[in-house]
Amino acid sequence: MEISELKNRALSFDRAMELKPIYWGDERRELKGFKAIWNIDRQITAAVVSNRYNLLQHRDFIAAACNAIQNLNIPADARVRDDGNRIYVDISFKSTVLYAGENEEFLAGIRLINSYNATTGVMILPYFLRVICSNGMVVKSFAKGYNIRHTAKIVQDFEGAIQGILNDLIASNEKLKALVNECIADSVEWDTMIRVLNNVMKTRKHADAINDILLKKTGWVFTRWDLYNAFTQYATHGKQLTPYVESLIQTKAEKILTTPLMALLPKKRE
Repeated sequence: MEISELKNRALSFDRAMELKPIYWGDERRELKGFKAIWNIDRQITAAVVSNRYNLLQHRDFIAAACNAIQNLNIPADARVRDDGNRIYVDISFKSTVLYAGENEEFLAGIRLINSYNATTGVMILPYFLRVICSNGMVVKSFAKGYNIRHTAKIVQDFEGAIQGILNDLIASNEKLKALVNECIADSVEWDTMIRVLNNVMKTRKHADAINDILLKKTGWVFTRWDLYNAFTQYATHGKQLTPYVESLIQTKAEKILTTPLMALLPKKRE
């Protein structure tokens, strides 16, 4: 969707409010120094947090980020994954085409995250979109991201933060190209790659799903790039993945991107 559409959609994101005092136990004693975050739209308690917690509404965060992007005057597309207490928005900038490796094109972008349940802070992370397959790639090693705790004063200079990440991503084109080429050159036999897959992805159902993606590849010559893209394909297009699980898989995928496969094999027992 376009940024203007995202800004309008933000109005429908779950709202939250602070409730205090809060009570605990059969005697309903007041819990000093804490408050509850109440998800108004879902009518549930999202979290019990300290009084230092600063609530930031999903809609306010995303609307402010949209304003920042519009002020930068860069055409962009957005994808939203909303599970109520957490919001994930991936934004790719259509005019920032980066080239790395043969027939590999990427768009630079950002991932925006906010939560009501204290599982994340306010996050603005570097993000790539692989053009050929629309796989999203969260790659924190290419640019400085921003992770602001809700207990800190939330600085809403989103325009400066977004511009900084975008500049870093564009400047990292040669680093991206070198890493992609290194991954493509890192060939591996099937048995070795599956051992790496099972070592990195401990959860059986996710490992099996990634294995199925690899089996659809034509031929039996595999590379670290194949394994990385299987991870990001599953993270981006996997059915019934929560945004939180998708984020965890992206973290594991980056480990594959930045580490030689042989170093990812399970360690031999002494």
